[in-house]
Amino acid sequence: MANSSNLQVTFSKRCNGVFKKVSELCTLCDAQAAIIVFSPGGKVYSFGHPHVDYVIDKFLAPNPPPNDGLLKFIDAALMPVALPQCST
Repeated sequence: MANSSNLQVTFSKRCNGVFKKVSELCTLCDAQAAIIVFSPGGKVYSFGHPHVDYVIDKFLAPNPPPNDGLLKFIDAALMPVALPQCST
């Protein structure tokens, strides 16, 4: 856009719309989300649920190990069914 005033107005409207959509997503889906936007003038705008720092820290943290207890439970439940079929 040629006019910087129009650019700022458009940015402001679009930014508010995006933040509203992220907020709705968090509310309706019980999601955790963060968004960081830089304006044409270099200002930083952010939104996060529950907090931007929390979501970013969680994203950057190493993945937790798989729940081996659940996998052992599933294997134990399926084992009696699988053995008779394999022994014929």
